[in-house]
Amino acid sequence: MIAIMVTYALKGRRKLIDYSILKLPVLRLRLFNYFGLQFINIGLSFVLPLFAQTVLGASAMMAGLMMLPGAIVGAITGPIAGKIYDKQGPTMLLTFSAIMASVALILFWLTTDHFTVVLIASIYALLRIGFNTGFGTAISDGSTRVPLPQKSDQNSMFSMMQQYAGSIGTSIMSAVISGYEIHHTTVTGTVMGSKLDFILLFVLAIAILASVLRVKRLEAAQH
Repeated sequence: MIAIMVTYALKGRRKLIDYSILKLPVLRLRLFNYFGLQFINIGLSFVLPLFAQTVLGASAMMAGLMMLPGAIVGAITGPIAGKIYDKQGPTMLLTFSAIMASVALILFWLTTDHFTVVLIASIYALLRIGFNTGFGTAISDGSTRVPLPQKSDQNSMFSMMQQYAGSIGTSIMSAVISGYEIHHTTVTGTVMGSKLDFILLFVLAIAILASVLRVKRLEAAQH
């Protein structure tokens, strides 16, 4: 079924999305940036409440409220990032976003054995500053890379990848933790699996940073 869908998308006369826009290298990198940030965000939205409930013994309500400060900080960060983008462009914002995500994820990994609800909420707030700085910036800058007739294709592609990032991110984070729980107790497996999840997401954040720097070099070469 997947093979049929791919073949039709590439060779069919009536295309749902014009995939030729992926020939634009900067757009591909911005799409990866967008996908990666959403992958990290949704992945952590699964891992952290699970950890709080399974390991720390927090209630479902407490685990949910633990994420609230980060959501509030992110909501404040978004408009500020938009104003900076209008004045200075995307490079500084996307670099800052990737660095903040990397710092937050390495802090998650380093402090896993000492987690409290307050500590998780604090580090997650840092993560959300990075996420909300870069997420909107990536799609906004991506829209400037395609001709006007193809903007709907660009928006559709970014929206599609956002959905994939959420579903794939949750599946991988869950699979890692479940793999450890097969050979350990639920609490030990959750701790060990969460640590590996943080490392995997950290590597992804570094890859996002590399993509931002790659765009910077491509643009410098064009001038």
